[in-house]
Amino acid sequence: MPNKREFTKKLLEQNPDNVIDDALHVWWYNIRDDGGLRLTERGFNTFVNAFELEYYEWDLPTTQWLNSKLLLKLDKHMTYPYYIEPLVKKFPAKIYIFGAKEATAINLYGDLLNYLETI
Repeated sequence: MPNKREFTKKLLEQNPDNVIDDALHVWWYNIRDDGGLRLTERGFNTFVNAFELEYYEWDLPTTQWLNSKLLLKLDKHMTYPYYIEPLVKKFPAKIYIFGAKEATAINLYGDLLNYLETI
């Protein structure tokens, strides 16, 4: 399973002027190597606009749905980068996932919550 350093390095190969450690701090929500693949807003915008990566999106049903237990589960089990839109921007908030395999699995389970409960 690739980690965030490998994702960052691959993406920055197209932009050699950038420094990997700087990108790690700007793009990723938790910069620890084992901190999961959650993107910051700036990281999400870079993946979408600069690198033109394909993503899949789902609505988050309620504000109670997004709790610390679920965030930890996402960090532990998601194998591709994802971005959670802040709840203050609009409701319902959205989650964006950059992995086609995980997106397919989520659709097969019906929603993200059902998927996370089975892995």
